[in-house]
Amino acid sequence: MKFVKSGICTFLFSLLMFLGCSNASQNQNFVIDDDNLKMTVLNRTQTLQWTQELEKNRLSQKINSEEQTKSDLKLGPLMMIAQEGGISSNPVYPVIDGFASLDISDIDPGAINIIDRFCIAYKKGDSCDSFMSENSIYSLALFLFDSKEEEFSTAGMDWVIGKAFVTENSIEIPVRMFNKTKFIDVNFFMKQDKESYKILDLEISNTGDVKKALGEASDGKQ
Repeated sequence: MKFVKSGICTFLFSLLMFLGCSNASQNQNFVIDDDNLKMTVLNRTQTLQWTQELEKNRLSQKINSEEQTKSDLKLGPLMMIAQEGGISSNPVYPVIDGFASLDISDIDPGAINIIDRFCIAYKKGDSCDSFMSENSIYSLALFLFDSKEEEFSTAGMDWVIGKAFVTENSIEIPVRMFNKTKFIDVNFFMKQDKESYKILDLEISNTGDVKKALGEASDGKQ
């Protein structure tokens, strides 16, 4: 019985010694592998060529103010929205395809007034001679003849004025006259005469179907 106990103790002692040596060997290998990894990283780092910083102080700067705001106000989403509301910007005007931009900001109100009065008289069938220059009555007669040839009806007529073109001796203003079915584009050549504007010439540059023009404009927006 004593012999059996002695044998068991010897076996357990041998097993513990074996496991201890095995763990020590594994730990030693781990340390060696760790050292090799550190050396590899160090060697790679020393061989890399680093470039200079593009904006050295970019991250250290405090950007919490703007020239147009007080220094004690910090920038935030609401502050930026309020600031943009105070910045002047150029207006964007609509454009009619095949006609012109509707920017009439550069046209003298006196010229616009003459065009509006001419269109009102033309729509009513009244005489338009007073809006013409003394030597331009023949141009008016040609315009009236051409508009009839195009079978353009003034019933329910309306009009829009486009962006002007300044020439050497006059100002050219495009006007689109239209009813429910048809439109005509008329170029008004005008010149200031004393305190008022007079029409030098009238030219029909384009005609077309209103519904077709609206359909083409709608297709272009899609």
